[in-house]
Amino acid sequence: MGCLPDELWSKIMGMGVENQVLDYRDMCSLAFVCRRIRRISSLDCMWRPLWERDQAQLGGGSATVGKDGEIKNFREFYRIRFEKVRAAKMAAHRRRVLRVESQVAVLQKEAQQYQLAIEVERKKLVASVAELKSFELARRSAVAIQVWQPQAVRARQQEVLEQQSVNVGARQRSLQMEINVCRERVQQFEKSLVITIFNKDLCWFILYLWHVSIIRCASIQFP
Repeated sequence: MGCLPDELWSKIMGMGVENQVLDYRDMCSLAFVCRRIRRISSLDCMWRPLWERDQAQLGGGSATVGKDGEIKNFREFYRIRFEKVRAAKMAAHRRRVLRVESQVAVLQKEAQQYQLAIEVERKKLVASVAELKSFELARRSAVAIQVWQPQAVRARQQEVLEQQSVNVGARQRSLQMEINVCRERVQQFEKSLVITIFNKDLCWFILYLWHVSIIRCASIQFP
């Protein structure tokens, strides 16, 4: 590479531009090869064919016009376009970041709701189990009172029976059904909570990638 004269490198890059092999992105990439290639690729004669080829597609910018009405500094024209494209990409990245942040907030709220629902169902479950135990004690007392027992024990069993004002068997079946329903709801809420937390963590990871993308996009400069 070092043995080739500048005129030959200029001819090679000029042929690449004329044959539509190189575009302005390739010219920018060549500027990072070495100082010599950067100097050659920065020559305005390299950028004029690009501008003449792309002027029908490029918009939102204008090249510098000299006193004689001839357009000068074609490379500056592409630099302006590059900055506008970069600004548009950063704005799109920021919109995506805001959208993902809103999704994270929604998932966070859903996770809190699931946690609250699990706590409520667990409290119902504990209360139902405690009530079921008391009815089980009443049922055993009803069975035990039918056999001979000491008077003190019989009095205690009778007291337990008198405290229950509802049908013990029907209430036991109702409580057992309620316990099963509470357990199923707790399992469903826990499963939904795991999925929600996974989606929230995934959104956080995507958000991190978008932040990295914004930083990288902002760090890219036109050579």
